Amino acid sequence: MEDVTTNYDLFDLLGGCKDIQKMSLYQNKDIPLYCLEIDGNPYGEPSELNNYQGVWLMMRQAKTISFEGRPDNLPLQLNKGLNITGLPSIFDGKTAYELFDILGSTNMNSIEFFDTADTAYFKVQMVEGQHSGKDFHLKAGMAYIIKMNVDLVVQGQ
Repeated sequence: MEDVTTNYDLFDLLGGCKDIQKMSLYQNKDIPLYCLEIDGNPYGEPSELNNYQGVWLMMRQAKTISFEGRPDNLPLQLNKGLNITGLPSIFDGKTAYELFDILGSTNMNSIEFFDTADTAYFKVQMVEGQHSGKDFHLKAGMAYIIKMNVDLVVQGQ
């Protein structure tokens, strides 16, 4: 795969103006990259990418994007209260029940997930020391709502 170091590199890799109307980098104060239909060229400030940024895309049409390799497992900061997060690939294939066992059943209150393929909403929580709710498999890169009882840093491997 070619080197992708800036928002312009990523924009081109994902299809450019043909497929993308707008791209913003999460937690970046730079102006979003826009695609104006006048001349088909993107406009916006170049910005270096980093491994903890989220990317927001407004697509012109549905598109599946696949990346090869395994992502780095960076430390994951879970704060007391609600956290909306993706999980590192070290949890890929594990279940929500197993995540409680790994993070500590008293540390974690609940995990929620909306499965767009099945249009089903899942929530697992601890009730009187027991797992409650239909268990589901975790997938790296998917978004989860995790409610924590304590602050916890999960170390990558």
